Amino acid sequence: MLKKVAEMLQKITWDKQNVADFLGKYLTEPKLDVVFAPARKISLNGFTKKLAQKSLHLNLKSQMLFHADNFYLNGEKLSVPSALFTEMREFADTKTLQTPALRANTHGVFSDVLYEAYLSGFINFN
Repeated sequence: MLKKVAEMLQKITWDKQNVADFLGKYLTEPKLDVVFAPARKISLNGFTKKLAQKSLHLNLKSQMLFHADNFYLNGEKLSVPSALFTEMREFADTKTLQTPALRANTHGVFSDVLYEAYLSGFINFN
């Protein structure tokens, strides 16, 4: 069994993107004792409306990292459109996203990226 597994592992080719994805997911994965309380359920439309009025904050237990154009939150890779890279990098760095100050046409795009994270309790409104 060890020989077979060693042979299989030797056949794996790692590129920089594979390594970045592994590290991004691994380094942001919450510890086993970290539990998130789900947010009060609201619709995607309600979330988008709230984004226009209130800022977002990462939950104190959340871990968010980015490398180049890749974003990771609590062990998951986020699908972020290039139009949001600047704001998402700031969110990762400062743990706060001043959503009322965003361009009005980006609230819906941010909703698509962050809605599931909100429902999971990873981010909160202030």
